[in-house]
Amino acid sequence: MLKNLANRGRGGYMSNRLSDSVLLIEDNAELVTNLEYILRVEGIAFRSALDGLTAIPLLRRYMPRVVVLDLYLPHMTGFEVLDYIRSNAGLAGTHVIVLSGATQSSRELESMADAADTHFCKPVDLDLLIDEIRRGLGQAQAGSAPEHP
Repeated sequence: MLKNLANRGRGGYMSNRLSDSVLLIEDNAELVTNLEYILRVEGIAFRSALDGLTAIPLLRRYMPRVVVLDLYLPHMTGFEVLDYIRSNAGLAGTHVIVLSGATQSSRELESMADAADTHFCKPVDLDLLIDEIRRGLGQAQAGSAPEHP
């Protein structure tokens, strides 16, 4: 699993097939560190951005298959990033997993239903999140249905 760790770039594990990558857009550094570690161990290519403005050039350049997106980010909200993803034809097939704080209203989450593929409330169960990332990458195991909190 860690065989190509030496090829890891500054932003994450490097892939020859960039469309099979994940972009983490999250401003909680501890959560990002935990997810990066798990993705690295799982052999999943990824990049990370701590805010929405940093995420936009990464989206353009790497065209990730999966985006894990916090809604409340500095400089540009997750809502704006999601609008960008869904309005960009090249990113139309991107599997978007929204992470939301437990204090958000159900109205906000309902507004995401049409635009995001799925959402999780924080604190997030990392096993379920990794399962959903794998599903978005087309790596889900047969017979396993995703669970949502």
